[in-house]
Amino acid sequence: MRRALAALAVILLLGGACTGGESPRSSARSPGRTTGGTLRLISYQDAYEFDPQLSYSSVEWELFRCCLLRTLMSYSGMPTRDGGAEVRPDLADAMPRISADGLTWTFRIKRGIRYGPPLGRTQVVAGDFIRALEREARVAPPGFTPASYYSVIRGFDAYRHRSADSISGLHAPDDHTLVVDLTRDTGDLGYRLSLPASAPIPPLPRDAMSRFGVATGHPDVGAFLVASGPYMIEGSQALDFTRPADEQRRVAGLRDQRFGQDGAFTGGFLHLVRNPFWDPTTDDLRGGFVDRIDLALGPPKIDFTKPNAFVRALNRSFQDVAVGNLDMVLNLDPPIQQMGRIRGDPKLVKRLQIDTNGTVDYVSMNLAVPPFDDIHVREALSLAVEKAAMQRTLIAEGYGVETNLASHLVPDSLEEELLAGYRPPWDTAGAQGDLRSARAAMRQSKYDSNDDGRCDATACRHVRMIVDQPWPHAFDGVLRRDMKALGMTLSVSRFPKDIYAQREQPPGRWALNANRWAVDYPNASDVFPVLFGGHTLSDPITYNTSLLGATREQLNRWGYSVTNVPSVDRRIDQCVMETGRDQVACWANVDKHLMEEVVPWIPFLFEDVTRLVSARVAHYSFDQFMNLPAPDQIALTPAAIAEDSP
Repeated sequence: MRRALAALAVILLLGGACTGGESPRSSARSPGRTTGGTLRLISYQDAYEFDPQLSYSSVEWELFRCCLLRTLMSYSGMPTRDGGAEVRPDLADAMPRISADGLTWTFRIKRGIRYGPPLGRTQVVAGDFIRALEREARVAPPGFTPASYYSVIRGFDAYRHRSADSISGLHAPDDHTLVVDLTRDTGDLGYRLSLPASAPIPPLPRDAMSRFGVATGHPDVGAFLVASGPYMIEGSQALDFTRPADEQRRVAGLRDQRFGQDGAFTGGFLHLVRNPFWDPTTDDLRGGFVDRIDLALGPPKIDFTKPNAFVRALNRSFQDVAVGNLDMVLNLDPPIQQMGRIRGDPKLVKRLQIDTNGTVDYVSMNLAVPPFDDIHVREALSLAVEKAAMQRTLIAEGYGVETNLASHLVPDSLEEELLAGYRPPWDTAGAQGDLRSARAAMRQSKYDSNDDGRCDATACRHVRMIVDQPWPHAFDGVLRRDMKALGMTLSVSRFPKDIYAQREQPPGRWALNANRWAVDYPNASDVFPVLFGGHTLSDPITYNTSLLGATREQLNRWGYSVTNVPSVDRRIDQCVMETGRDQVACWANVDKHLMEEVVPWIPFLFEDVTRLVSARVAHYSFDQFMNLPAPDQIALTPAAIAEDSP
């Protein structure tokens, strides 16, 4: 997710874990799994809104998917290898019918799906999805990324900007048919309609014509959320939508976390119980094995004025998992302080769960800044960099996570592992770097005048790099050392407060950008158009830091001396129109093309997710959608279920 770019330094600091050793893997869904018991979780996250149209939090999105909300399309709560990256019908009764030109998608809505308490007699109908998307258009703040995914719906932006009274591209010819008209062929629309912002909103009982239904008058919808999934927030049955919004009582099972002016923190909680109106025969995606989910929103109290208060609280949480007082820390890897103990304990190490997420760590090269306008220089630096050393620096100082060294642009989990083991033909370096081949590549460039394998041009002095992540300075040191071997010197700026302003056009002319990227849904459509598409360069803020696809006019206007850079816009446009596995294969081909013919990045790590589970957990599953554990697919042991019984 975009939010990965602005992750809290303290979370990154504590998320480190060394790799190695055998650990159990997630398994596919099994209908014979024991049901019952209470799943006890804790989450460390910086914000909780629990508003489907305003949330931009991985934890909240996972809780919506797994437990509280159903959408037209969704996921199985599994890893890629078990089909977890494949978007599937959820409230839609089948895959959508798509017109020949790709501009009209027709969804048939399952019949008989009812909302949770207090609206158990209300069925989900097509107009409820229109209501949700209209609310997203109106309440999402300017620049809000999830809302931007729906700009392809005809009339969405006009309604958002209040120049239209409705979204003209949304139609409900009957209660069980939703028609979506688009402004351009968009093959990943199903993934976009899996996001919680599109989850149906029931009508308001006292006023069926109210535009935003039960969300009317509630800026904090989470405290008044009506479920459609296997769980509901405890106390939902007491919600009373017949009363004016300001007289309605908040649901009892949600309390937000609080930060006091004195720096003290008070944790909140979310208690989920079974939704009595969820019918598992209508839901092929969710398990719903446990009876109850108790989620602590941070520890009960942290005094941030005291040194290492957060570290101590997190360590206590993992100790609670080790002894079974908690079942899991939902959104953080075990801190590096804990990993030695876990790896050294035969019982604990068996309870480590490791899965590949959708995050890539990389160094991009600006193709409009000499010497990186020369592909031979880009290949030379890619060959010279010792990726294993970069990995070690992140792990050694606690900033690292479980990782796999990367040899192409997009994590295998997003390309159904079509490029697993792939390396471009020119890449002889592997993890350790290959200085000999790097200098051979440099000799082919126009920036090595004396053919000694080192850049001797002025452009190679004081190469400017910005590091967008709070990574250790030792990370810069690896690049500085490897660039020096090629005759280049490095000048680094680190994570400035005005980082987004630094990306505004005209760009800050950084030659290199060190960053990480995580997707909002498990499809490379959320990678290539954003990070390599020329159309994003006209946005106020661009993540296309290689400037691929920039026109001559743009480069001149921004003051670059380079007047021509490569473009993959035609390839991107072709892939965008594909659907399903054809689209996945198309993106894999773009990945190969960029690595072999353009070399815009040095991708160095694909991150893993590592979770320690308690001995109470009989089955664990990883959800590729949000790169988090899938609470609906987790089952407890019979002993734990008996322990939780009243």
